[in-house]
Parts: sequence; structure tokens; C-alpha cells
Amino acid sequence: MSTVLVLAELKDGKIKFGSLEAASAAAEVAGIISGNVVGAAMGPAEESELQKIGAEKVYHATHDLLKDYSADSALEALQSILEKTKPSFIFAVTSEYSRDFLPRLAARTGGALVSDVAKIFSASEGSLKALRPVFAGKANVEVTAKGSPIIVLVKPKAFQPKGAGKSGSVEKVTPNIDAGKVRTKVKEVKKAEAKATQDLTEADIIVTGGRGLQDPKNYAMIQELCDILGARNGATRAIVDAGWRPHSDQVGQTGKIVGPKLYIAIGVSGAIQHKVGAIGSKCIVAINNNPDAPIFKFCDYGIVGDLFKVVPVLKEELKIALDKT
Repeated sequence: MSTVLVLAELKDGKIKFGSLEAASAAAEVAGIISGNVVGAAMGPAEESELQKIGAEKVYHATHDLLKDYSADSALEALQSILEKTKPSFIFAVTSEYSRDFLPRLAARTGGALVSDVAKIFSASEGSLKALRPVFAGKANVEVTAKGSPIIVLVKPKAFQPKGAGKSGSVEKVTPNIDAGKVRTKVKEVKKAEAKATQDLTEADIIVTGGRGLQDPKNYAMIQELCDILGARNGATRAIVDAGWRPHSDQVGQTGKIVGPKLYIAIGVSGAIQHKVGAIGSKCIVAINNNPDAPIFKFCDYGIVGDLFKVVPVLKEELKIALDKT
């Protein structure tokens, strides 16, 4: 029986939501090829957390050199799991983490890699046909990957998690990692501000501010609206590059690809690079004083007006509607 492996990406010992989406895609392929799904995780995590991936069995690699991320140590650890599982397919969510070391795994194993997969058409031993966006989301292409293993990085928000699935056993793996070959080392971790600890890709509601805010102090309007809605704050590349917000807040082609239930863009023009990041949202609301702004071509609801007049009214109306007066 063929094996499909899904990589559980961890943050502070918790499985990131995107990995559950990758597990859904892995289960889809396993169903097509009559295979079984196993999980892989590297670094500190509780057994109960690892079982959320919904695999028949989860291989958990632990080592002092896995406490902080390093592509070199992650690659060695995952290879030790591959020796046990010999998967035909490896699934992970497209992220900074997976993009960093999984291409190296493909080069080392001679396998194939395809990223940003949004839909799977067919699969067989050694072959996968899928859909992925290109040209900053302006078009989609059908790609065929051939090799073994085939490494698939799924596009965030493209696959919906299908529930708990199986809660298989967890097997500890102690990889043989040569510290002398680990070329990078984490010296310091700076935590994000408390109100922005949730990853943008996992938020149900996002309120994003753009250059239309005119001054960094006006970004407080975005945070106030977030507090009312229980939302995560976002930012365009323009204000991130200007130093108003950290890169972790950026939505767009060079930031985060998001897909919340509600996305509110305030003072955001909606250039193609930003559209790529936000277009997967279930409902997009835009506030901009320029009726010709590109964002009005792809939002669901648009308000043409001065954001400094619209947002205060919106905040008061939301407080009444949500009984937060």
C-alpha cells in the first residue's frame, strides 16, 4: 500500500491551521490511490496535539537541534522519517517554513516538487495532476508532476480541513543530526505584540490598512476596529515598507496569502500584488475615496468615501450591532 505523508508545521508546540488543510489534500490523494496517511512532526509538541493531524500514525522527531528551526536540522530529521515511511507523496502547506527546506529535500531525493496547489485533478503512483496559480494569480495552470516522492505544497485556504480524521499512535523518532553540519542557528526570538500573535493565515476576520491612512498614528483606527470585531490587523506592503507595521502584518504576494470569512480593506488601492493575498477571502469590504481604485473591481461591497469619516461611523454602528456600547 502506498503511503502519503503530511508534514505538521508547528508553532509553540501547536499544529498550524494550514497543516490541517494539507492533511485534507493528503487524505484526498490517499483515497485516489488507495493509500494510507501518516504524519510527520519535528520539534517540541504534545502527543494529543500531533494526533489532530488525523493520520493513522504520526512520527515525531525530537532532538535538541530541533527546538528552534534550522533548514539543515529539519532536513536531516525529515529524512530519518522518510526512511521509515518511504512515502510516494509528501504534503505540506505553502509557507516560509516549507518553501525553505522542502525544495532541498526534493533535490536530495531526486523527487518532484509543486507548490501553491489549489486543486487536485488526478493522482497515481509517481504522478500527480493539479491546478496552481501563476503570474501573481492572474492565471491558473494545470501541472503534472512525476517522480518519487512527489512533494506537494498546498495553497493556504484552498483545501478545507475535513474534521478530526483518525487519531493514530505517535512514534518518537530520534534523528541522527550532526551539529557540525547545521549551518544556521537561532540566537534570539522576538515575539510579536500581544494583539498580533494570531497568524494572519488563520484569522476569520482581518482588517487591513493601507497608504490611504496617510500617517502611521492613524493605524490606531485599524486596531480599534479589530478590537470591536475580534479581528486580526493587516497591512499593505506600502506601509510595511514605510516602517509603520512589521512584515508579519503584510497581506499580499510578498506577504501572507489569506482567506478569512471577512476581509475589510481601508485605504487600500488593491494593486495586483495585494489582490493575490486577499482574493481568497469569502467576503471583501473596501473603503476608499477613489472610485477608480482597483480594489472596487474585486471586492464584494465597496464604500466610496473619506475613510476618516466612514470608519468612525462604522465603529459606532458595529458597537451597537454587536452590543459593545
